[in-house]
Amino acid sequence: MDRLDIRLLRELVQGGTIWPANPKLTSSHRTLARKLGVSAGTVRNRVLRMTRAGFLQGIRVYVNPSALGLVSGSYTLQTPQGPRRHQVIERLSEVAGVVFFENFHGPLLGLGLVAVDDAGMQHLLSEIDQVAGCPRGTYTLVHHPPCGVRMNEAEWELIAHLVPDGFGSYRALSEDLRVPIRTLKRRVAKLVAGGALMTFPRMNYRALDHGLMAELLVAYAPGPSKDASRSAVIRELDPWMTYAGVWVEFEIYRLILPNLSMVTHLAESIAEMPGLLMSQMELVDGVSDRFEALLPYIARHRASLPRPDRRSSRHRQRALVPQVRRPARSLTFRKDRT
Repeated sequence: MDRLDIRLLRELVQGGTIWPANPKLTSSHRTLARKLGVSAGTVRNRVLRMTRAGFLQGIRVYVNPSALGLVSGSYTLQTPQGPRRHQVIERLSEVAGVVFFENFHGPLLGLGLVAVDDAGMQHLLSEIDQVAGCPRGTYTLVHHPPCGVRMNEAEWELIAHLVPDGFGSYRALSEDLRVPIRTLKRRVAKLVAGGALMTFPRMNYRALDHGLMAELLVAYAPGPSKDASRSAVIRELDPWMTYAGVWVEFEIYRLILPNLSMVTHLAESIAEMPGLLMSQMELVDGVSDRFEALLPYIARHRASLPRPDRRSSRHRQRALVPQVRRPARSLTFRKDRT
């Protein structure tokens, strides 16, 4: 991959923001081309090439944790090597609140977590430590964009469909939900504008023929020089950086590097920079998500919606119908014919 591919992936993953994912559902080739300073045809060909190679595998959609009132965080811990590591990952995949896995070639494991509040997050961390049988790792709060939209039943149904299945096309979505395309576009536009939906491309890192997926974890010393230190690190990583997670306790930078020598060079170069408390370079083995874990929270919000009073609704409808007074029937008596 060249630098244009890296910049394109960065736009697909974060959309030019500091959020953990892209706050838009889709971006047209023309919009991406305008940001990158190339033609729409060039963007189209690059995306098609990465898709045919098996690197890009569709769009994943998840509901913004802020829309669910959840606390979100990232947790890294040292896990045992060998077969027991696979057992630990399998058991952790069943823990409620774990929505994201990042597996490294070494003992490090990265998790994306959600909980109802800070106390729930601490309980979740303790449960993870117990399941993994490992000492306490490193946790950081992850900020998501605020959500300023209220969802109705139809919009929650749309979200519940997108989270496990992802987004393919409006036509396929219309056929699945039996809703007109125009209505779906209107609902999606409302959810995206309100910050309820976030997306990122699903990528198969093992499909990279000429490149290595690496991740740099950095913790900065607090103080007025923190921003300058961060800027220096980002300038050094910019030609290879596809994602920047600017979090509270530590930050991560995801990279596609050409070879192992560049991995070593960058790790040593960053470690020598002033203002850093910690820097650690890891090779990424794979990334997977478990967004289905958000479905119970979505169902809870759907269940909390006020239900219409059908009885009062019928009374209102009856009151709106004009009542036609019918003339009273005249009673007639016939004499018996005998």
